[in-house]
Amino acid sequence: MTTNSRASKLHISLPPDLMAFVSRRREERKGTMSAAIAESIRRDMMAERQARLDEALALDAEDNVAFSRASGAIASRTLIRDVQ
Repeated sequence: MTTNSRASKLHISLPPDLMAFVSRRREERKGTMSAAIAESIRRDMMAERQARLDEALALDAEDNVAFSRASGAIASRTLIRDVQ
């Protein structure tokens, strides 16, 4: 985890359940509230990036399957022609 010495200050209000969660995280990690909140935001940010990557890979896989099917049909016709 990187620390930015030019971090922005922010005043936030949290509902009790989120405050309890962040407090537990802070205690578990022996860190600050800011670090616990930043960790949660980073984790959410990484999950969002991973979801976008997974979506792009799925689209790429669909294109690869279509290309493979088209190429396979061409290769089959070529083999049949060469055998005859």
